[in-house]
Parts: sequence; structure tokens; C-alpha cells
Amino acid sequence: MDIEGCPFIVLCGGDNTRLEVLRGTIYKPFLQLRDTTLVAKHVTRATMAGHTRIRIVVDSRDPLVEAYVAGLAGELGIDVRLSVVPGGAREKVVEVLGPYPTLSLAVVVLGDTYSWYDPRRLLSRVESGDVDCCLAIARYRLPFGVVKVDGESIIGFSEKPETDFLVNVGAMALGPTAIDLLTRGVAIDRMLADLAAKGRLGGIEVSNGFLSVDSLDGIARALSAEGQDLLSQ
Repeated sequence: MDIEGCPFIVLCGGDNTRLEVLRGTIYKPFLQLRDTTLVAKHVTRATMAGHTRIRIVVDSRDPLVEAYVAGLAGELGIDVRLSVVPGGAREKVVEVLGPYPTLSLAVVVLGDTYSWYDPRRLLSRVESGDVDCCLAIARYRLPFGVVKVDGESIIGFSEKPETDFLVNVGAMALGPTAIDLLTRGVAIDRMLADLAAKGRLGGIEVSNGFLSVDSLDGIARALSAEGQDLLSQ
């Protein structure tokens, strides 16, 4: 596996609609808490896996963000670049992959999520040839009571829900077919649905779980998360 030549793309952007306090100020993944950021977490994970070609993508130009990314590149001594691409996730991925027309593998992660994923495991599953895309997935249990409703009336409670959900934690490896679909204009969610319907979408469960970062407290918990790193397994 030529992981050094495989682009690692971190998608950042949006309007902070779920974190109103940050609207109009800074992208959530760049928020500095506890001496680090979510972007730095992803970049560190990429470099630990062996990636040397890292692209961080945002919606609009911001001198502070540019300076931060340049600082990361200088500190790590690898190819970390910022790309400004308006539009949705597909547009951002296609724009970044544009300079590499013969590319057959890429890793894409959402900058505002975090889990203990291993890029090498995702890429290995795609390289095996049995899937065209592989997602990192995790079990997520609602940590609070669930209400049961009938119309506008609450008719009961489940204080300790027993249901686990497998959720997409926002990290995926793309193979040639997935990259081709995106390049031809297929939206990412449609691409994933199409591959799933054909039995060509893989999933690797992340045993250390998934941290939601829809709040300042959630970001702080993600940045200070401790646990066994999957890269050591």
C-alpha cells in the first residue's frame, strides 16, 4: 500500500448551525480547546498512519486558518495544505483529487467528528477488492432517557435505552469506483447508498467508539479523549 502517496482529505466548513455560539467566527474543527484542535487530531492520526499528503478543505478564505495550517505543516515537516472550495462535500473532494487524475485510493474524513479510526485498516479493506469504499463505524448508545409519545402526549419513558446504533463516524477510504462516481457528479450520500445496494460498501467497527462534537463540551471531550489507539493494534 502506497500510503504516502494517498491523499488524506479533512473536510471542514458549514455554518455552525448546531453550535450557534461559533456562527460567523471560526470553523468548529479549528476551535482551540485544551491546547489542540480537532483538525490537529485528524492530521496527527494521518501522519501516524504514514500519510504525507494531507489536504484540509474549507468553504472560504480566512487568514487565521491559513496561518494555522501553515504552522501545522511547518511543525510536522510534511505536505499539509489548505484548499478553499465552496460547495458541498462532493465538490470539495473532487476539487482536491483533481490534480491526481490516475489516483486509485483516498481517505476522506469529516473535520468535526472524532473517533479512534485507523486509515490503514480502511484502505486495506478497499485494496482487498471486495468493496469500493469502506467506512469507519461505531456503536452509539443514547446516553439519556427516551420519551415515548402519542401525538403530542408523552405516554412513557425509557431512562436507560438498551438499543445500540451503528453510526458512520465520518471517516472513509475511497477506491477507484467510488472516486469515479464522485468525479462524474454523484453526491457522496447517493454514492454510498448505491454501493451499499450493490454490496460494495464495507464497514470497519471502531471499538473505542465515537464522540459527538455538537457542543463546546463535546469538542473538549473529543480533544481530551484517552484510550487505546487503534494504530497500535
